[in-house]
Amino acid sequence: MSNGIKILLTIPAFLQLLVMLVAFDLIPADSEIGFHEYFNNYVFIYWIILISVDVFMIRRILSFKNIESKSKWNWIWFIVFMGNIGILFYVWSQDDIFIKANSSPTIEQDIEEGHSE
Repeated sequence: MSNGIKILLTIPAFLQLLVMLVAFDLIPADSEIGFHEYFNNYVFIYWIILISVDVFMIRRILSFKNIESKSKWNWIWFIVFMGNIGILFYVWSQDDIFIKANSSPTIEQDIEEGHSE
């Protein structure tokens, strides 16, 4: 995965943190749009983005053929339960490892090709 895609996938996590830190200061109590309306709209948009990123990451993890199923499912559950934090950990640490492991042949492929030890 290129660094541009990694940065694109981590933007929702940083936006969530930024909005939650400054949301209380940006909306005055006497504004026409109350905090609850603003927050409800933000949560709706945020969940759509988060679900889209989650679906992309899960499909990406499941696309690796040479990674054992248990390892893939452990990362999928981590992403589902941890949300943006799980995505950040996977994108910046584990994805490159999965790519390298997926490109190396498995033991079964070696045996099929007659390269057994």
